[in-house]
Amino acid sequence: MKIKLLFCLIFSGFFFFEAIAGDTIVVKAQQDRDLVWYQRYRDWADFPANKEFHHVNMQFTMGCASGGCSDWDYTVLVFLLKPTGKMDSTIASIDTVSISPLVIDTVWNVTPNKERFELGRMITPYGGYMARNQHGYNNGWKHRFDFDVTDFQILMEDSVEIEVFYQGWSAGFSATIDFQMVEGTPPRRVRRIENIYTPGGYNYFTPQQFETDVLPPKKLYFEPGDHSAVLRFIPSGHGFINAVNCAEFCQRNYEVHINGTKTFEQLMWRDDCGLNPIHPQGGTWLYDRANWCPGSEVITYTHELSNYFSPGDSMDFDIDIEPIIYTVPPGETPANYNLSAQLITYEAPLRQRDAAITRIITPSDHEQNSRMNPSCGKAIVEIINKGSEPLTSVSIHYGINSAPQLKYKWTGNLAMMEKEIVELPFDQAENWYSFYGINQFQAWTVAPNGAYDQYPENDAQVTFFEAPRVLPADIRVFFRTNNRGDETFWHLKDASGVVIDSGDNLANNTLYDIPISLATGCYEFVLGDRGKNGLSFWANNDGGGFARLMSPNSTLQIFNPDFGTEIRYYFTVGFGLSSDAYQVSQRFAVFPNPTDGRVNIATEGQEVKVTVKDQMGRSVKKVTFKSDEIPRMDLSNLASGVYLVRIEDERGHEVYKIVLR
Repeated sequence: MKIKLLFCLIFSGFFFFEAIAGDTIVVKAQQDRDLVWYQRYRDWADFPANKEFHHVNMQFTMGCASGGCSDWDYTVLVFLLKPTGKMDSTIASIDTVSISPLVIDTVWNVTPNKERFELGRMITPYGGYMARNQHGYNNGWKHRFDFDVTDFQILMEDSVEIEVFYQGWSAGFSATIDFQMVEGTPPRRVRRIENIYTPGGYNYFTPQQFETDVLPPKKLYFEPGDHSAVLRFIPSGHGFINAVNCAEFCQRNYEVHINGTKTFEQLMWRDDCGLNPIHPQGGTWLYDRANWCPGSEVITYTHELSNYFSPGDSMDFDIDIEPIIYTVPPGETPANYNLSAQLITYEAPLRQRDAAITRIITPSDHEQNSRMNPSCGKAIVEIINKGSEPLTSVSIHYGINSAPQLKYKWTGNLAMMEKEIVELPFDQAENWYSFYGINQFQAWTVAPNGAYDQYPENDAQVTFFEAPRVLPADIRVFFRTNNRGDETFWHLKDASGVVIDSGDNLANNTLYDIPISLATGCYEFVLGDRGKNGLSFWANNDGGGFARLMSPNSTLQIFNPDFGTEIRYYFTVGFGLSSDAYQVSQRFAVFPNPTDGRVNIATEGQEVKVTVKDQMGRSVKKVTFKSDEIPRMDLSNLASGVYLVRIEDERGHEVYKIVLR
């Protein structure tokens, strides 16, 4: 299918912009495959021949198996299988034809030998809540994981076997894999991919044993055409039946030694499990672990090797894991590391200047970003440098579909293929209104390093989003701490980051009821726990608390106390961002706009109440028009600026219009 990103800016003084990302081909594998027992599940994917792709995304959609989700967290690995040209054989049967003389008839199973290349790894969540229809979950639950597998496209041609290795001992979960392949040229073409070590799970008894048997030193050879290279390494630690809780619950670095010198060092650890987008879960989901969290992907680490070799040369290479000293208890399973390491070499880069948006974090309806959405007040995007020269500046254009687009000048220093998260100001109400009523956000890069982008086809990303709730101006922050009030903190900020109210180091088992009056605007409420275990968690003795947002007389929002590290909740006061309001807004019009003072309001003839507010949220004019009156207002006594006009009909429908005076 052709994906076309169309940015149509209808406001006076803006321009039209269109970016065509090229044909996107979707290749499917493992469609709703039940994962019900510890085994390898294989399926064929039919990739297009004789095509090149700028980007290849592997989207792994995890769900519950047809019999329901499992209570336990299990490792799931996805491999591409490449034939080696050799054959494997196993004995199918042995028959004795004769005893004297001894004649044996042996039947062999002969199959092609295939090498595994790991494309991605993730961990299932504790699925008990899905299985028992609790906390908003059910067995129809789905979650998408995205993996950039662009470099593996040289192995993706014609029919290729894709394997899902489910390391679970009970049913179950499901797997759906879609390869989303965007036609075009990549930043640099891959010359070859090779496994440095055979991917797999390996027991750790002693540092010496692991170094000798699992991660021995290697000599890597580079061909004359290898212009650059990267190490791609996926480690995750499992098992903790020992005094040091290794490898799952202990922090360890790995080191990469090149030609006898320590060149890279990386901590194999996830310290953000309490921010898991799949929350709450039934097990110990919020405990930080060795590069994984239940219900999350395992991080793939990449290290640029280009400065450490010459084409046609070789390299002494070694990966060492920080030593673990322990004795394996009798009859227990030792610590284990699941490892995959590849060397990827490239031709010379195809362009010097190429900046792109890789993803939009807010506003977004992707479940992976659920901790930060629905949002308002700011947009968050990730940019990447896909050009050979360092990216030191780029203009980011962004906004709601068909609304005025904003610009932000980013500066920094990104080497080729490096990424950075960028926060974009997005705090004005008028920025969130779409003329077409479509909740769609778009962002794209312009003029990297002040010059033209040599590959504009990858500049843009688009997301759909849900609007945050509209709350009344008078609210109450209402919560009770648990036995560890010293770990609890909260704050309420406006869109510009100003703290309206806050609390910290609170008393134990204490009820707090804080009334707050708010002006028109966007707000962020955060309730956090420094212990990363929320106000209630089954696996400790901290007791239970609760948290709510209230109006003077009713409950507005109830938060699940098993929230892990924090609750982050956005809402608006005085205006809505939902496209639902668009349908109502078609019954009203405010003109001329901009105005020199006189404003006409076109209605369907019903009674309307009109309130005009300034940028501080203060009401500067209120008028009620009967159905037989001509609704006109004189704003000439107001200073020049931006005003928010609230129109309410007799049925209670509200719509907001931005008026420029």
